[in-house]
Amino acid sequence: MAQAKLFYGIEPKEIAGLLSCLRARCALYAKDDIIIEEGSSVAEFGIMLSGHGRSIKWDSSDKVIIVTLLQRGSEIGVMLAARPAAKSPVAVQALDDVSVLHIAYEHLIARCHKACPGHETLLRNYMGIVAEKGLILHERISCLLKPTVREKVLTYLQRISR
Repeated sequence: MAQAKLFYGIEPKEIAGLLSCLRARCALYAKDDIIIEEGSSVAEFGIMLSGHGRSIKWDSSDKVIIVTLLQRGSEIGVMLAARPAAKSPVAVQALDDVSVLHIAYEHLIARCHKACPGHETLLRNYMGIVAEKGLILHERISCLLKPTVREKVLTYLQRISR
């Protein structure tokens, strides 16, 4: 858990206290379980502690479209939790047995009554994760906006070569 981006810069001995303060909970999911349903409201985000998953959508012919592959350390629902009125555009599914640490967004942004020294760092890290995800989506969009398949492929290859 200490390697998760959310806890970067926080002493490992402080993490347990922070998790208690945030009322974090760990949930186990079996293979093929749905962690987040498409169209649902999301009030908490998660960090995949073990296993693999994927975020998916279904097209009009009920074919599964894989949006993102998830692994240990992947964040789930980070952007959605900050906007619980929005509905999830994807489902998140476990590909094998998965454990996820869930943290309610409301507990993350609330003032810490114990004045935990890592709480402010945790909030900064969360904002950094949201910004990083936004930039990744911007890169995807800039690739998809190219008018031809050739330009899309070229843009993609240039991006990954960096």
